[in-house]
Amino acid sequence: MPSYSHSVKYFNTFDSTFCSTNSAENQTVYSDCAALGVSCKVYYNTGLTVPVTGYDFIKFGGVVHEMNFDTGEINPATEVQCTIPDVKIYRISVPVGQTSYIDWTECEGWPGPKQLIYDRMRSIDVSAVENSVSASSVATITEVGSCNPYPSCQCIYYGSTSTSTTTIPPVNFVLTPYCTGSGINGTGTINVNTFSGGSGVYQSVAIGTTAGQAFSATPISLSGATSYEFTGLFNGTYYVILRDSIGTFKVNSTFVDCLNTTSTTSTTSTSTTSTSTTSTTSTTTAAPICTYNGGSAVITYTTTTTSTSTSTTAAPTSTTTSTSTTTTEAPTTSTTTTTTLAPGETTTTTSTSTSTSTTSTTTSSAPVPTVSDCGGTANLAIANSTSGTYIGYTTPTDGVNDLSVCTIGGSPLGPSSSDSFVGAFASSYYTEITNATGKTLRTWVGGTIFSTISIVGSPHLQYGDTGYGSSLVILEIID
Repeated sequence: MPSYSHSVKYFNTFDSTFCSTNSAENQTVYSDCAALGVSCKVYYNTGLTVPVTGYDFIKFGGVVHEMNFDTGEINPATEVQCTIPDVKIYRISVPVGQTSYIDWTECEGWPGPKQLIYDRMRSIDVSAVENSVSASSVATITEVGSCNPYPSCQCIYYGSTSTSTTTIPPVNFVLTPYCTGSGINGTGTINVNTFSGGSGVYQSVAIGTTAGQAFSATPISLSGATSYEFTGLFNGTYYVILRDSIGTFKVNSTFVDCLNTTSTTSTTSTSTTSTSTTSTTSTTTAAPICTYNGGSAVITYTTTTTSTSTSTTAAPTSTTTSTSTTTTEAPTTSTTTTTTLAPGETTTTTSTSTSTSTTSTTTSSAPVPTVSDCGGTANLAIANSTSGTYIGYTTPTDGVNDLSVCTIGGSPLGPSSSDSFVGAFASSYYTEITNATGKTLRTWVGGTIFSTISIVGSPHLQYGDTGYGSSLVILEIID
């Protein structure tokens, strides 16, 4: 195997200090690649038996690349290169009745997610590489803060009294669901409370059955209130968005689960020569209470049926009237006994039966899509399982910070391919999926189907969720 020598700089900390004082390519490495590039491995020796390991970056030809810490393989070039640019906080606003799309470059060098500002959200603050923000001519762009350059990217607003650089905390809040009145389906309430983070002044809330619906729903002004309640909700998952005074927002979700109870009463009167009977039937159906997050659920019902028959003789023949009461928590069988007697005889028959039935429901029969878990570090993957459609997506972000890429083919994503990211796909993070109208988005959590929705528009704004810990979340687009 041929061996070629190269002058490089391998290192671990990529910042402005490296660029200004330590970037000279004065270290010699060896490779079987005549020209270094992505996928080449570098070695300390000409025999190519001792790889250069323990480093995150390598610079050659004036370009900084990421490097496999364990194998010495060269990965794609970093988005940020020397000289590292300055980063500022910008506020972009439009007048009443005007709209504008906003584009910018993130501190990490990636394009920020395109944003639309309009009457319902006429202002937005973003941290961006200096002079990278673009908007329409009706928009006003104002510099309102500064940030540490890559890789810190921590920001502070001008006029802050802090003596050190701090990160503005993200908006957050608590959702408390409960049932009101009779507690039947349709009486659910969600209390939005415990606001925190952001600017500290909270402007509006909105609700939807998906994160995208909540984002696009008409905001409800809080007018200084510190909580809000949505009432009359039917059972299901709901997403709530909270916005502060500078346009920062957060989406959280919760589940409403109220008992489903119905009751009916009927009265029947039957007359003979000497007997009158009134019959009352009451049925109560209680929905089983269970916690379910994919997989199989087993529900057991207990049924009790009581039947009483009374016969009274009023003539040479016998007349029998039956009264039956059934209490049902599952499908039941009711039994009525009628007896014909000789003149002068009276009889009473009572029977009680108890039965148990079991119902089993199983989901997640579809095959889990094959994606790279990046050696167990991936938290999110986007998989294209369509038969022949190229799907577009934006890098998952919370509007300020992006998830890190660990494997990438790039957008648009071809059929039978996937990209993976490191970092929790929490409810404040989102990606815009395009060219997928009419397709189905199936979300997997830890190898189990969590939800399945139809994509009805483009772009489709897909938010993350919380509570999955280290489970791998897969957004799979299918036909």
